Amino acid sequence: MFNNSKNVVVFGGTLTHVEVHGGTAFQDLQREVGPEAFHNSGERFDPPKCHPNTRLAILKRVMQWILGCDDRNALIMWLNGAAGAGKSAIAQTIAERCYAAGRTIAEKDMV
Repeated sequence: MFNNSKNVVVFGGTLTHVEVHGGTAFQDLQREVGPEAFHNSGERFDPPKCHPNTRLAILKRVMQWILGCDDRNALIMWLNGAAGAGKSAIAQTIAERCYAAGRTIAEKDMV
């Protein structure tokens, strides 16, 4: 599953091995993307967001990781938690902050 991998760090969660043949990893991901889920998609009317002054510690930690303000020991940050814990609200808030800072990774017009 992790052949030739370096600096892999996994805390909790469930791993599923999926084998895809042909193309680059990014091309494989693009085939599976749901453009209606992008942070700026019109199909996501009133997306979940963190209420002001809530989840400040996790938002700060994620933004510091994105901006490279702390030592990264992995290239992927995994946000996990129970249903209803606010993962989608955190992800939407982070996406909006990155967009406002000009650090957009993907948006609906890119696919």
